[in-house]
Amino acid sequence: MRTAIRFAALAALLPVAAASAATLIHAGRLIDGTGNAPRERVTVVIDAGKIRSIDAGFTSAASGDEVVDLSDATVLPGFMDMHVHLTSQQSRTSELDAVKKSEADDAYDSVVYAERTLMAGFTTVRNLGDDWNLSIALHRAIAEGKVKGPRIFTILAGRRCASATRTGPTTSRSWRRAACSRSRSRAAARSSPTRRLRPSSRRRTTTA
Repeated sequence: MRTAIRFAALAALLPVAAASAATLIHAGRLIDGTGNAPRERVTVVIDAGKIRSIDAGFTSAASGDEVVDLSDATVLPGFMDMHVHLTSQQSRTSELDAVKKSEADDAYDSVVYAERTLMAGFTTVRNLGDDWNLSIALHRAIAEGKVKGPRIFTILAGRRCASATRTGPTTSRSWRRAACSRSRSRAAARSSPTRRLRPSSRRRTTTA
C-alpha cells in the first residue's frame, strides 16, 4: 500500500450502469464507520446503488459487473457537511461577483461546486441558503442523475440560516438587498426634520 493513503467516499464512486450489474470495490483497507477496527483487503459489493455486502478478499467480477480497484487506498463512508452554500464560494472576487453575476451564472457555478464537493468526499450536505430556488433545482438534478453531486438538504430560496454570534454571508444578494433597504430607511429617518426620538431617550414629564 502506498505511503500516502488516499481516502475514497463510497457514494462518489458508484454510478449504477444497469440494474442487473453490480459494482465491486476492491478496497485495500476499509473503515466502515461503526467503530470497528479497519479491515484489510475486502470487496464492497454495490447493487442498485446500495451496499449489498462486504466480503473478505478481492471477489472476482461476474459478467457485466464493474470493478473499482482501490486496492492501494483506504475506503470509508462519505463525509457530511452541515453548513454549505453550493451556489457560491468565498474568493477575492466574491463582492464583485455578487453584482456582476446573474441567476444563470449561479446555476452553472452550482453544478461545478456540487461535483467538487462530492469528489472531496462529502456525500451529504445541508445547504443553508441561496437565491432563486437554485439548490432545490440542483437537488432534483442530482437525484435524477443529470449532474454529479452530494445528497442535498436545503431550505427555501431567499432565506438564510446563520449562527447567533454572526450575521452570516453579507455578500449574497438577499442579504445585500435587505441591508440596503435598512440603510435607506435609517438614512431617511435621520434626514427627516420630524423624526421621532427613540423611546428610551424621550423625556418624561409629570403633572402635579
